[in-house]
Amino acid sequence: MDAALQQVGGFIGFLQQAGGLRGTLRSIQSCRSGPGAMLGHWQVEASIHKMPENTHMTRHFGVSIDHSGFEEIFDGDHSGVLKDFSVCEIDRSVTADVVFDDEPMVTYHMKGHFEQNTCNTVVIHENGAKACGMATWKWTRVAKKVDYL
Repeated sequence: MDAALQQVGGFIGFLQQAGGLRGTLRSIQSCRSGPGAMLGHWQVEASIHKMPENTHMTRHFGVSIDHSGFEEIFDGDHSGVLKDFSVCEIDRSVTADVVFDDEPMVTYHMKGHFEQNTCNTVVIHENGAKACGMATWKWTRVAKKVDYL
């Protein structure tokens, strides 16, 4: 019984240091792993730097982010899926794993920050930027609502 009381006391002390239970729950809820503040239609301009060829190119595509789950489809000059798409409203960060339709066995990692209607992310090949290059994606929201026929 004393050991159980010690564990409860330790947990209460942890919560007090972390800002209390209400603050802890607010942090968990605000940093949820759904699309949250990024719902809608987005136009993306991708500036790509391929290595080891050391070539540069620009591509355009659209992304529709809805409430359906954790995978968002994009299409245009490139097409594929954003897997485990996650938005944290506390630090306004966004992350996902990117899988292109023409490279289904390769995963790229996306990380960035968003504002109300813009987002900037960096996308890096699973083998790293030095080996394979990287891309910067500039997102612009064109509609806040996603409608499907």
